[in-house]
Amino acid sequence: MLKNELDKSIQYLKGVGPQRADVLSKLGIFTVGQLLEHYPRRYEDRSQLKEIKQLTHKELETITGTVVGVEEVKPRRGLVITKIAVADNSGLAYGVWFNQSYIKKQYKRGDMVIVSGRVERRSREVQLLDPEIELLDKGELLHTARIVPVYPLTENLSQRVFRTMLKQALELVRGKFDDPLPADLRRQLGLLDKGWALEAMHFPPDDLCLAQARRRLVYEELFILQLGLLLLKQHIQTDERAIRHRKSGQLSEAFKKQLPFALTGDQLKVMDEIAADMEAEKVMHRLVQGDVGSGKTVVAAAALVKTVENGYQGVMMAPTEILADQHHCSLEGLLSPLGVHVALLTGSQPPKKREQVKEEIRSGAAQIVVGTHALLQKEVVFAKLGLVVTDEQHRFGVKQRALLQQKGDWPDVLVMTATPIPRTLALTLYGDLDYSVIKEMPPGRQAVDTYVVTPEYRPRIYNFMRKLA
Repeated sequence: MLKNELDKSIQYLKGVGPQRADVLSKLGIFTVGQLLEHYPRRYEDRSQLKEIKQLTHKELETITGTVVGVEEVKPRRGLVITKIAVADNSGLAYGVWFNQSYIKKQYKRGDMVIVSGRVERRSREVQLLDPEIELLDKGELLHTARIVPVYPLTENLSQRVFRTMLKQALELVRGKFDDPLPADLRRQLGLLDKGWALEAMHFPPDDLCLAQARRRLVYEELFILQLGLLLLKQHIQTDERAIRHRKSGQLSEAFKKQLPFALTGDQLKVMDEIAADMEAEKVMHRLVQGDVGSGKTVVAAAALVKTVENGYQGVMMAPTEILADQHHCSLEGLLSPLGVHVALLTGSQPPKKREQVKEEIRSGAAQIVVGTHALLQKEVVFAKLGLVVTDEQHRFGVKQRALLQQKGDWPDVLVMTATPIPRTLALTLYGDLDYSVIKEMPPGRQAVDTYVVTPEYRPRIYNFMRKLA
């Protein structure tokens, strides 16, 4: 039953017609479920009520009082100022709105209201500019006198309207959740149930409930991600359609012998891990992480040589043309002396050159292909693809990597990244991939120091980078 509610069109909610639904579509919101998963960007604590005489200039404050006056002035064409005077036992303050005439019709003298807004002291007046205002006798307060959610929105959609829609959606699904996490697991870990977590995420009664809601939803997201990755990995490991390359032969040995430098211990170790994967009965899915300059490219080159040696083509996809050019230049320098043809395919190449490269790929003359997203085009057809290498995996979507893999019959997959990833995080984000690390730097290469800093250090980091530039 819940799935039906979550899958309902957003227009099912009161006040959401075709025009507002079109606005919501710009946020990727088409259903009630998608609305509930559009979480706040931040929160404003409007729960602390103050007397008017205690209000602080420029601060976000909340007051309660009685409406003693409503007026509207038009100082110039195109500008309408609405002012609502609110009094308490300590003084008088004005809520001020610009070009929002509808507010005048919603409040009258004698109404008890709560007002939250930024305080300005002007011409002996205490003003709250463009504040949120609610009647005290209208039931639950959504916009004032509480911790209030603030959402990432788009044009023609106000925070007030969005909160009201979310409240409707929560009421629609309340008590109907089939929790994806087992009750025993929730009890063991002290996690909230799904329904209450969503309520507290959008309209938290206090900071503790908000923290508990966030913890529950984050855990669920990672739990489902891990489950999906483990199922995918299980499928990969039990699939018998792998290429099963032969053990390295003369071409691989010639490649290593003609290198103008000695390989590090880590490079040799990772090369052995990759070779073992490629010779196994399952398709290789391996992530290689190493700092810039650690020698990942030569490791990938060894895998590509092994692919060519077994009669297959290899492809390396880079996120930018500059990086693709660099990889092409490096691989060509390493492999052309061995008689291996390395081709380059990018979007900026002249049409005639692109067509020539595509024909080389189609015929198999291009044994190794380096390129950018241009490799994903339908007309790029490989004769016999055996290995897919992607550089900086996080720059590509899952669908893009899958599109490249589909250009062959179960090719091996090698992913390279220079992004420092702690092992536990790597196993979380890339759970479908086996994991190798190149820590040792080649002789003469300076070690890379990696630091994690909090956002408040951003200006200092930028200044440091400017000095290096």
